Order: sequence, then C-alpha cells, then structure tokens
Amino acid sequence: MKKERYMSKNEMLDAMKVGTFSGELEAIANRTPESEWRKRLRSAATNCQKVLEERLFCLDKDQLQTVQRRHNHNKMVYVTSDDKRYVPADKENPQELVTVSIDDLYTVIDHAFESCHLCTQGIKVEECRYRKLYHRLGVPVARDNPAAGQCEFMWEEK
Repeated sequence: MKKERYMSKNEMLDAMKVGTFSGELEAIANRTPESEWRKRLRSAATNCQKVLEERLFCLDKDQLQTVQRRHNHNKMVYVTSDDKRYVPADKENPQELVTVSIDDLYTVIDHAFESCHLCTQGIKVEECRYRKLYHRLGVPVARDNPAAGQCEFMWEEK
C-alpha cells in the first residue's frame, strides 16, 4: 500500500483485507481465554486498524467514499482444501496420491470410530494407530482438552 490519493484495484483489495483482518482478530481475541494471547491478538488488530486509518486518511474524498461503499459489501471467506493427504513410505518412491471425497473419507473414519467404542483408552492412547491416522488425515477432534490418558477423538471419557 502506498500513501497516495487514489487506490488501484489490488490496493483497494489489500486495504479491505487489512480492515477485515482487524475485525476478525478482534473477534478471535474476544473468544480467547488465555490473557497473553488475547492481548497479542488485540494488539495485532489495533495495528491493522491503525494502518488502515492512516491509508484512508491519504485518500481523495471521492475515493474514500468508493472504498467505504465497497467495505460495506465486504466479508471474509476462508476456504481450505486438502483432499490429497498421504505420508510417503519412501521419499524417493512416494506413494501415488489418491483424491477422495471428504464425505467418503468421513464415512471410513466413522467406521473406524466403531473400534474406538471398544477402546479402554488409558496408557495405550499414545500408541493408538487410529488416533495417529485421525491426526494424519486432519480429522477434527471431539474434545479439545481431554484428561491425561484420554483420547481427544472420543466423545466421552471412559
């Protein structure tokens, strides 16, 4: 971004991103219980907001109205895609990548969870092959703070 009276299309998009990041960082800070992280997130949000305000201050009056109008119709959409997960057994001869539907993958995982219902957890949780598989595949955890010796993928403690 430059201190100029007008913005190119890409500069306007960058300015809108900075403004959106500021709002998103503030929202994340409000949901963060750890005080040090919350403080850092708020600081980052404040810095983003300051940069945006300084940039907007440089703009021509008509350009500023254009940016504000665009900002009112702006939202952040975050898209993630990871449909090619694998761990190569041999780096020189990696396995072939296989693309699968996320729904099909979760169906297979649901089937694997049936084995989890028989699990007694305890000391074996660190060695569990299903748990390692779930992490490798990026399966969302069921619990974000399980007790020691408990599996984060189990819905309830046993």
